[in-house]
Amino acid sequence: MINNLTKTISIIVRTKNESRWIRSCLRSIRSQEIDMNIEIILVDNKSSDKTLELSQPFVNKVCEIEKYRPGLSINLGIKNSTGEYIVILSGHCIPKNKNWLRNLISPLEEENIAGVYGRQVPFSYSEPSDKRDLEITFGLDKRYHIKDAFFHNANSAFKRETLTKYPFDENLTNIEDREWAKRVISQGMINVYEPSAEVYHWHGIHHSGDQERASKTLKVLESINANYSKKITNHKQKINLIIPFSSDEESQKSKTLFKKLLINFHVNQNDLNNNVFQIIFSITDPELKNVINEVYPDALIHLRSESPALRLLGIHDFIHEIIIKYNIPDFDKILYCDLTYVFRPQGFLKEIISNTEKEKLPIISYIKENRRAWTLTSNEAKELDKDFLPSSLKETSLLISCLGLGSILNVKDINSGCIIGSEYKLNPIGNKIASFQIKSYDELHFMEFQIDKYRNNWTGKGI
Repeated sequence: MINNLTKTISIIVRTKNESRWIRSCLRSIRSQEIDMNIEIILVDNKSSDKTLELSQPFVNKVCEIEKYRPGLSINLGIKNSTGEYIVILSGHCIPKNKNWLRNLISPLEEENIAGVYGRQVPFSYSEPSDKRDLEITFGLDKRYHIKDAFFHNANSAFKRETLTKYPFDENLTNIEDREWAKRVISQGMINVYEPSAEVYHWHGIHHSGDQERASKTLKVLESINANYSKKITNHKQKINLIIPFSSDEESQKSKTLFKKLLINFHVNQNDLNNNVFQIIFSITDPELKNVINEVYPDALIHLRSESPALRLLGIHDFIHEIIIKYNIPDFDKILYCDLTYVFRPQGFLKEIISNTEKEKLPIISYIKENRRAWTLTSNEAKELDKDFLPSSLKETSLLISCLGLGSILNVKDINSGCIIGSEYKLNPIGNKIASFQIKSYDELHFMEFQIDKYRNNWTGKGI
């Protein structure tokens, strides 16, 4: 096993308009459990979407290439890297687990090994022909290629010294990996297929073909391969409830806060199980798993990183990570719900779900606000409304999003790099108390104290 913090692995990620996948790809790289330094070199071919912007927090260097050829792109990345090990990964491939990188480079320590390529698995919503191609090509048995020149650079690894001696052909427009494999094998070297180094890959090596024939082939493959990706038996749209929770408070306070918020949520929205396909909790503290299992024993639990360097950057990021992890199809919907909205009306989420059955657009909950407001940028406050009229006479209002109160999001929008697309429906909240949030143990304690105080002083004629 490789264990050397003085060594570096340089990961060359090739991209062109990969905003749908790139952040999940790079975050998964940064979460790898390996005792070596990781350097990420992004080689981008004139992306016109948000690929470069989304990549910025994760990469060490960006190289841009005008005219794309695979060997030229890889060699450019290698020239700008420093690692003793070189890994090549496509920008739309997502490492399946935290052991991917260690498993991928381990065979390089065996004698006379030139390169290693790993397993590629489809998403549940990949085309049948793509699923078929990946299942046929990337099996479960480790293989040593002594004569066979098959190799695949979507997910591969090498020692730098090997690629210095045998660089990729920069003139080929495709299959640069197989040309390279044939060359090193002719020199008596061996390539390895390592099935434990798995990545998700949304399209097959031959892309889409005859769908009817592919479906028949896929049925046979699914029946003989118990390790196959979760399949969808029909394409009926499903609603997936995602509930996040994170807290910077000390463990006991955080656990108490979470338990009370969860019980409150369960009591007020107790008919959800019949209205959603699955409930997924996204948490940072593994000790909360037992609390969740007591209340929602069938819920899925997504554990987010506690490392400051890997803390997810926003709502979009961890929702997208969950979509990838649990193979949620493009045509499904997300019901996003934050436990901190403790005054959410009873049955509110069921009503939102009922509305989404009639409405294809995302549904965003909001409150209407007529009070004066400012925006604060770089310690400079800019007033949004200088009108001193009574609120009942104002012609304009602020509409403030309460996404976590209960909102419906389209998976397709999130996969495209945004929370909501250009079209959506606004869902007004009549009772402003419903928009209040309890985000800390102290706030919870204060709320409970105030409620008890008013309850003790209640006269039956108002507070």
